[in-house]
Amino acid sequence: MTSDSFFKVLGFLIKVVLGLCGGFVALVVLSFFTNPRGYKSKAYGQFTACKSNCKNIATALEMYASDHKGRYPRRLEQLEGGIYLKTLPTCPAAGRMTYENYRVSTRPDAFSFACCGTNHSSAQAGANLPRYSAELGLVEH
Repeated sequence: MTSDSFFKVLGFLIKVVLGLCGGFVALVVLSFFTNPRGYKSKAYGQFTACKSNCKNIATALEMYASDHKGRYPRRLEQLEGGIYLKTLPTCPAAGRMTYENYRVSTRPDAFSFACCGTNHSSAQAGANLPRYSAELGLVEH
């Protein structure tokens, strides 16, 4: 095999490998844009994290009630300080604490709250979602 034919074969192999790599990259990019959740996965992840925050707040509310004769706190801030929650969680989509519409009733003892606003609209969630109530649990749609 002469050096000219060796370089021709080598050049051909390099073109084949580059062509395959380019095709693979094109396929990945194409699948990213055709997958309806591909570009929204961050929004769905933030919505899932916000739902987890709601469950954590609800658990802290139940713990508070069990320590206070079945009564829930008048304000969510009463959960802070380390016994129930170190701090109130922030909504990952909003970047701040959005669980502001806390409501508590005493007859019967119950509570409800929601992530206020349209923070999760890109995850196809409506306004003030997710929300949590003592009667229904987590409401996400």
